[in-house]
Amino acid sequence: MSLCVVLIEDNNDHIYLIRSLLETYEEIGNVIVFKDAESALSGLVSANDKNETVLPDFILLDLKLPHMSGLDLLMRLRESENAKDTPVFVLTSSDRTQERKRSEDLGVLKYFVKPLIEENVEEILQRISR
Repeated sequence: MSLCVVLIEDNNDHIYLIRSLLETYEEIGNVIVFKDAESALSGLVSANDKNETVLPDFILLDLKLPHMSGLDLLMRLRESENAKDTPVFVLTSSDRTQERKRSEDLGVLKYFVKPLIEENVEEILQRISR
């Protein structure tokens, strides 16, 4: 099993740490990074000039993104034919009850507060393999 993961995160240090951890798992073959909601929408929803979109096995989504929040992005993904059923895990620094609730309402499988740790990745892999 070689999973494709999309990480939507704007902080370079967080990208490095998360990607480094994910790449230690042999089940994860590819980590694609989008640094803002607009590029994620283009890659996950809108076909490019070659009519290609990214079809990940799961998405790791930060909620605090520039220009469009992660929750607004998630709502748009859920409205899209290409991405509506893609498993999404929130990974954010916010532990606000309101954001947790809205994430759950939009079908997030799990809400993790940073930093991402090995136990979180193992839980994600278990949920994905079901």
